[in-house]
Amino acid sequence: MPRLTQNTYRIHEVSVSRTDQGRYPHSRANVIDPYPRNTRIIDHLDGDGNSYLDNPMNDLYNEDFLWGTSIQTARLQNDRRLSHPKRDRVLDRLITMGVQDLCSSREPGMSTRGRNIPTSLEMRHTSSIGSRLLSQIDVLEKEVRALNVFIDLTLTNPFLQVTRERNERKEMEMAFMAQASKVEEVFQQNRDLSQCLVDLEKLEDV
Repeated sequence: MPRLTQNTYRIHEVSVSRTDQGRYPHSRANVIDPYPRNTRIIDHLDGDGNSYLDNPMNDLYNEDFLWGTSIQTARLQNDRRLSHPKRDRVLDRLITMGVQDLCSSREPGMSTRGRNIPTSLEMRHTSSIGSRLLSQIDVLEKEVRALNVFIDLTLTNPFLQVTRERNERKEMEMAFMAQASKVEEVFQQNRDLSQCLVDLEKLEDV
């Protein structure tokens, strides 16, 4: 994806800049490892596929972590723009506004009041949470739709209905045979007991 500078990530006209220009000597996760450069952070979040969503960025401190989640949010919202054309555009704008940088390029003398508001750590935190929750909802909706399709196919496909009925009939036959076997076993035990009683009576007569 194009970058404006080494501190700024840009995708679909959304720019996400690092808010703090401080430098940390060591990684948060390991005090031996040097702190990752901005370009390295962007590279880890700008790979192909959806692996960027699973990156917890454990080596980053909180402010840079929110910068990273804002990059994730910008990418995720761009993906949703393509995969969900009927998305809630108001919600989309609210989430994007939380990570979008304040555009400082204005004509001389032009008022910026009401046009843009600067992002903040609180806005980035809220937008990142909202975007990820929305992503989880999309996943759950997809799983529910797939389950509904499977249920519809199972209930409407005549072949599957016949197969299910045959399986149910076979289970009933096996259960009946098991009960019949138990009855036969009890009958045999009673017959043996009756024979023992007859033999005892014969011995008493003698």
